Amino acid sequence: MYTRTFLAAVAGLAIAAGVIATMATGQGKKGDAAASLHFTGKVIDVTTASDTESSVTLEKFELKRIADGEYLVGKAVDDGDPDTWYKGQTIWIALDDVSEIIEFADVEAYKKTVPKAAP
Repeated sequence: MYTRTFLAAVAGLAIAAGVIATMATGQGKKGDAAASLHFTGKVIDVTTASDTESSVTLEKFELKRIADGEYLVGKAVDDGDPDTWYKGQTIWIALDDVSEIIEFADVEAYKKTVPKAAP
């Protein structure tokens, strides 16, 4: 009786360990997805989950890491809107807060596509 209980417990632990190992390896290292992103020579318009009502447009951007956090870092594009006080400044956006990225070939393509701000 004790042998069956012991074997059942060992089998249960082995199955649990296998499930946990599969889940852990399936996630991959943090940054694997970010490392595979290629936006070279592009302009991107980024919307965050924490502020879906606005976006920021970046050029000359790259992915950077601080401790366990990954960030999209780039220069804010001058979109012609006088209320865009951060144009030309370096912006850091937490990659895990990004909800949408729209790619443009360059700044001119962005300006042609995006409606002009009302005066």
